[in-house]
This record gives sequence, structure tokens and C-alpha cells, in this order.
Amino acid sequence: MKRLQTLVALELTTGVFAVVGGVLLIGAPDGHLLATDRHALAQSPFVDWRIPGVFLVALVGLGFLVTAALQWLVPRIGWSMSLLAGCGLVAFETVEVVWLGFQPLQAIFAAVGVAVMILALGSHRSV
Repeated sequence: MKRLQTLVALELTTGVFAVVGGVLLIGAPDGHLLATDRHALAQSPFVDWRIPGVFLVALVGLGFLVTAALQWLVPRIGWSMSLLAGCGLVAFETVEVVWLGFQPLQAIFAAVGVAVMILALGSHRSV
């Protein structure tokens, strides 16, 4: 049960941070609310932070919040959604590194994605 609680807490925290960060990027597409550099987008397909903010809210934020709810309410399918969300977060951060260059926060959230995958696999065994 402790593993499930840890997994849900990690997913909820990640989801909330992603929604807040994404909303701040959408609200201030120049990135000033998060002290992001618009020049970091030079090699990306984006002209400002608005669309990346939408992706952050929709894919990571809402994805992790829905996954946490499923993991808590329907663990028989929640574990697979958690595994998918963890893989998705690692992929999301990998794309960010390719487009924006390396930032320490990307490594932290990629590690969160890996932790979610490991916890999801462990929770599957206990279901």
C-alpha cells in the first residue's frame, strides 16, 4: 500500500507542477513568469512559450492527474497508465533536451518519469 501511496503522491505532485508551469507559460508566452529565455526556442518549431505551455498542461499535467486518479481508484488499469505516463514524461523531457538544450530541471523530471515507471511495475505485482 505504501508503494501505491508514493506513486499517487508523485503523480499528483508532478501533475500539479506541470499544470501550474504550463498555465504560467500560456499566460506569459515570453516566459518571464518562469524566468525562461525566449532564445531557447530558436532551434524549436515554436515562436514563444504558449504552445509548449499547452503541451505541458495537456500532456504532462492532465495526463499525470488522470493517471493518479486511475491508479488510486482502479489499480488494475492504473498501473499501466502510470507506466505509460512515466515513459511519456521521459520522452517529453528528451524532446525538450533536443529542442532547447540541456537544463537541470529536465533531468529531474526525467528521473521522476523513471521513478513512476519503477513504482508502477511494483504496484502491478501487488495488485
